[in-house]
Amino acid sequence: MADSNTPAGASPKAVGVTSIVVVAVVLLALLLLTTDDREFYWAAGVGLLLGLVVALVFVILLFKRLGLMSSQQMVKENNQAVELLEQNRIVEASAAFEKLVAELEPTSPVHAVAMMNLGVTYLRQGVVEGALRAYERVVIEHPKLEKGAMIYGETLTQLRARLAEGHALQGNLVESRRWFDQAWQKEVHGLAGLLLGGELTCMLKQERFQDAAAHAESHWWRAEASCRGHGFKAVRILRAFALSKLEASDERTKQIRILLEGCWPAGESEFAYLAYHWPAMAAFLETHGMKTPEALRTGKEA
Repeated sequence: MADSNTPAGASPKAVGVTSIVVVAVVLLALLLLTTDDREFYWAAGVGLLLGLVVALVFVILLFKRLGLMSSQQMVKENNQAVELLEQNRIVEASAAFEKLVAELEPTSPVHAVAMMNLGVTYLRQGVVEGALRAYERVVIEHPKLEKGAMIYGETLTQLRARLAEGHALQGNLVESRRWFDQAWQKEVHGLAGLLLGGELTCMLKQERFQDAAAHAESHWWRAEASCRGHGFKAVRILRAFALSKLEASDERTKQIRILLEGCWPAGESEFAYLAYHWPAMAAFLETHGMKTPEALRTGKEA
């Protein structure tokens, strides 16, 4: 990050290279003005030019090394914030991601990941509009992402899945479907659980309970193989909710119980965001001992 003495548009690397060039030019000018010995002048000039080349190479390698170290540190901090998110320490995770977004270069792939994760913290707090704004900011600030640049890895698919999930929770099912269709253009095995959760949300919002239950059953193995922690718990809740809307039976009651047992221990209001604009889900969660604050039950943002 630039300090207060560096212009906003100037990188430390550019300042370092410029400084070396300026010093070399000044020294050459002094030699030209203070000596009549042409051989000495040319020898000194060649020496300075060689020194300049060596210094430039050194500066470039140095800043590349520092940039790599900085990038590795930022990746580490992002992963630490993700761990906070998995522990349901949402406020701490949100603050950590906000710090990362502020400190990272806007062109960095880590910036895109941190901004997307910041959106996830908003979503988990029930601030769905805030989450969607964060996701959309990633799309705007990282145009190479939409072009499928390899440097972003799985970020594009995950971002599309997150946008679809947010719109589904808001009830914008057409927009949600559009983002899901784009997400599935390049299936990433590690995101199967996230994609399944979003698709179940769409189906359940449309009250297609039988379809949702069947879809969950046929894709369950993918979710189990790719999803962990909170993400898989959320998928379990969505599947249990779908089953609860079908004709009751002892076997179905047992399935629901087993699915929900896998969601414990649940953190304080961990799944409350699922109840956003969704009274039926709020009632289901409360029936099974999971808190849903009034602000979320009525669709009011935190």
